[in-house]
Amino acid sequence: MDFTEINKSYPSMKKFIIPALILSLLANIGLADEKKKDVPAEKAAKAKVEKPKADKPKGEKAEKKEKAPQPDLVDVTLTGKLSKKETTGKGDKKYTFFYLETSDGQNVRLNQTALGKKSTIKLDDFVDANVTVRGKGYTRELKNKKKQTYVKEISAIEK
Repeated sequence: MDFTEINKSYPSMKKFIIPALILSLLANIGLADEKKKDVPAEKAAKAKVEKPKADKPKGEKAEKKEKAPQPDLVDVTLTGKLSKKETTGKGDKKYTFFYLETSDGQNVRLNQTALGKKSTIKLDDFVDANVTVRGKGYTRELKNKKKQTYVKEISAIEK
């Protein structure tokens, strides 16, 4: 084959190769755009599969994540001295905690919510007094092998 023969066929190759290259570039750009569009759609589809939305009517609150199940509540009677501790948090907000120190040295935290919403009893009235608390609660063993008593419902407080 001679260079003259190649030069003669070169113009026809030019007409074929250049449009083929242009078409392949355009096709690649178009496919790249489609792939970019598909990726968010695939992510959204995965997100929908992982987190299905519950069909709820408007105005209903979203469900909270379930907490660890609480142990069964049993009748609890505790006797000891009631003390009050106040602390300050962020923005100078004051927090008040009530503790019942039993004869075995255990501090059981009591809160106003354990009395119930309609209760007229105030824990402030019993501060620094020996009291007997009756209610429902449970005992749990902590990581340090100590047992801690929790009171969830207070039915009666007596001096």
